Amino acid sequence: MSAPQPLCHLIGLAPEEFSREENILVEYILFSEICRELKNLYAQQFKTYLRLLKLNKEEEENMIEQQNTVSIINDILATQAYDVEGLANYTFTPSDVIHEILEGKNPSPSAPFIRRVIEIHQSLRPELYESLIKKVLYQLAWQSNEGHKDS
Repeated sequence: MSAPQPLCHLIGLAPEEFSREENILVEYILFSEICRELKNLYAQQFKTYLRLLKLNKEEEENMIEQQNTVSIINDILATQAYDVEGLANYTFTPSDVIHEILEGKNPSPSAPFIRRVIEIHQSLRPELYESLIKKVLYQLAWQSNEGHKDS
């Protein structure tokens, strides 16, 4: 797999038009928003199950957060474009660690690992990420408009 494209390319921004600090901030915002939207997307799949467990809101959020990475990895594996060894090679993570994540024994993988997993997922599911980016842009624009109304 080639070097990942900056997330700002998804929204049509050219990174060379921004300072290093601005690029970092834009990438961070987009990454955070995409992660939030992925979490919301996968949380819908577990809504009934979580309701049956009768967890409080904080416990539910923790469970969704932990399951999010597992859901993304499982989606990647389901495409059969990568197996666990391929993920391990691309993410520079031992395959044992990936198995631990999938088994729920490692509920908090590192941010660089998650970023690389999302890069793979994005390359395999571009239509999903186009949809997520449209949603994120709409929400950011709406928030920006709301901020202007308050001033």
